[in-house]
Parts: sequence; C-alpha cells; structure tokens
Amino acid sequence: MSLKNAQKIKCPDCGTDGDFTIWQSINTKLNPQAKEDLLSGKLFAYTCPKCKKVHYVNYGLLYHQMEKQLMIYYAISKEDEKEILDTFAKMENGDMLPGMESTDYTLRVVHSQNQLREKAYIFDMGLDDRVVEIMKVMTVAHLSQTNPDLEVGDIFLEITKGKPERFVIRLKN
Repeated sequence: MSLKNAQKIKCPDCGTDGDFTIWQSINTKLNPQAKEDLLSGKLFAYTCPKCKKVHYVNYGLLYHQMEKQLMIYYAISKEDEKEILDTFAKMENGDMLPGMESTDYTLRVVHSQNQLREKAYIFDMGLDDRVVEIMKVMTVAHLSQTNPDLEVGDIFLEITKGKPERFVIRLKN
C-alpha cells in the first residue's frame, strides 16, 4: 500500500502557500508514476504556484518494490533509522507486514534522496548493491592513496540510458 498526504508549503522565496504531496511510502506496483517521479527527482520537488521557483522538500519515506521483494527506507533522522531498523529486524525474524506475501526481502536504509534514487536504479538494473558499495570503497581508497589531499564527500554510480557508466565523486570542499 502507498501512503501519501497533501500539505500546504510556504515558498521560501515569495511566501506563497501551495499544495505539496508527501509520500510516507511508495508501492511501485500500485503507484508506478510515484516511482518515476522518484527516479526523475520530481518526487521531492516543490514548484511555487506564484514565482515558479523549485525547492526540494526533505522527508523520509519507504520505497517498496513488491515484485522484487525490496524495501528501501530513506531515514532523515537517527530516530527514524532506529525505528525502521527495529521493524526490519522483526521482518528478518519472520514477522510480516500487512500486504506482504513473504519475509524474504532485501532491506536497506539510506540517508539522502540521492542514495534512495541510486539504490532504486541499482536494483532496477539487476545489480547487487553490495558489490557497488564495495567498488565505491575501493575507488575511494585508491583515490586516497593517489591524491591524499582530496576528501571525498559523496560517491554515486552514474547511470546513463539505464546503464551504469562510472562513479561520480563529490569532494567535501
């Protein structure tokens, strides 16, 4: 089941109120458009009805692909993360959530909107996200050895036309 609610948001630029949909959970089978909006970046984007400026709204949500038995939770706080990890631990011990047919799920927690999008893409391509994460660690280790002055902020798998291309690195400075 997908859960969402409409909220009023005040534009930080002009102060105009507008409607925005916040998703608590997305079931990709029931709401394929929400999945597309997540992948394109539109899901968190609020466009002011008056000044037309785009602002990104930060909120946690559960991404659920029933057909792949995949759940990815975007935690925006330590409390959210603890709560979902407790729920995931119960699932791993055999407790099923409403609407689940099995407890044999891949369960992940991420800490940014970009990490959520990346994981969704990785699983859509049939890749093992653990291998991707190991490759990231190896890439950062190599970069640290060859350029010790550089500090890596984020590293993401760049996906072009549905295919993994290379890693993109954002430096801390």
